[in-house]
Amino acid sequence: MKIGIQLYSLRDEMAKDMENTLRRVAEMGFEFVEFAGYFGKSAEEIRGLLDKYGLEGASVHQGYDFDATEEQYMEWISYLKTLGVRYWGIPCMDKENFLPGEKLLATTQRLNTLGTWLKRNGMELCYHNHDYELEMCDGKCHLDRMFDTFDRCLVSPEFDVCWLHRGGKDPAAYIRKHGNYSKIIHLQDYKIQDGKMIFTPLGEGVVDFESIMSAVKSSNIEYLVYEKDDWYDDAFEDARKSIEYLKSIM
Repeated sequence: MKIGIQLYSLRDEMAKDMENTLRRVAEMGFEFVEFAGYFGKSAEEIRGLLDKYGLEGASVHQGYDFDATEEQYMEWISYLKTLGVRYWGIPCMDKENFLPGEKLLATTQRLNTLGTWLKRNGMELCYHNHDYELEMCDGKCHLDRMFDTFDRCLVSPEFDVCWLHRGGKDPAAYIRKHGNYSKIIHLQDYKIQDGKMIFTPLGEGVVDFESIMSAVKSSNIEYLVYEKDDWYDDAFEDARKSIEYLKSIM
């Protein structure tokens, strides 16, 4: 398994100095990155930086545009191929898109189509959850209904263990149930402080990563993505603590 970082966790640093950010990420021991924006740089510029610092551009978070044409998607796919991307992760969608009936059928058709285009170009489409997809509707949560409806060969889970836990689910159980369909997972931690959800470095919150790693080891997951949606002091230090903790339990 490879350890990477979702660069949304360092978005301010990426905006200021992408090269320095990627250099520091590589020095910490991260093997790949998951992009969340490209900050006006060409695919060739970014690929050059990845190669310079020995990083793999394995994945991206890029939203689904319901109004985009196939031609536009082909342009985006070409950009991602230059970076060496394997996984296009949809970071979120409005929950109304997963309501049973016509909404879900339309969403399924669109994402299966995008998944087909990506597969033809050597990539895979993933969906990254938050906690709202775990809300119940007609006796089943949105997330379970999604993966019962989508073509598993075209759309796979990119589980975020923090949001699974926050939504009242057991992340390890979800991984054991769906892990054969997933190659990439988000590792994020949190705690409740003064009644508020606070993101923490891995191992400093309430998520049970030892049980999660046990489940991951019996799955097909190959890419572990550290993420921290927000920080309160030093984002680089949070990343350093997190990768050191993760390596200690692998």
